Amino acid sequence: MRSSSLDASLVPALRELAGLRLLYLQVASVNIFGSDTVLGSTNRLQDGLDLLELMNVLPTASQAGSRLRPAQTLATVKKRLRLDTDEFIVQSPTCTSCYKVYSMEQMQTMTSPDCTVKRCKGIVYREKCMAEDLGREREVKRIPAKIFCYSPIEKTITRFLLRKHQENASQLKSLKAT
Repeated sequence: MRSSSLDASLVPALRELAGLRLLYLQVASVNIFGSDTVLGSTNRLQDGLDLLELMNVLPTASQAGSRLRPAQTLATVKKRLRLDTDEFIVQSPTCTSCYKVYSMEQMQTMTSPDCTVKRCKGIVYREKCMAEDLGREREVKRIPAKIFCYSPIEKTITRFLLRKHQENASQLKSLKAT
């Protein structure tokens, strides 16, 4: 059986207050299953944090000690709940017409957004002008025009083995073998 410290290292939200964990679950579930936007989910999170603060449930900075600071964004909520599947999914730029897959490095080094396949009229990326920061000039960022997502078998097996029921099943099998 796993110790609670191991559980907390796998799911960082377990180190936080129960009220925060419930808020995180609500925000993440509405985003995932209710098709709430990132902005809507972030607003819902901020509203929940404001309510918890009004109720004096959130610890002050001096009381927090080793506790994590409450999550402020949907991305952080998903990381704390270990719902951030991006680490198991590979995203590759893809041509909008012939669906040729490129690496991110290839996309960054291309001289034009046009696909490299003969007679293909598709594009691989679009350029986006980022807002100017104080003291910095305007930056142009390349954004994939289409993204092909997949999960390599190695990462899929890793994720599968991290599941709690799989670990319990493995322990049962090893006990039966001895």
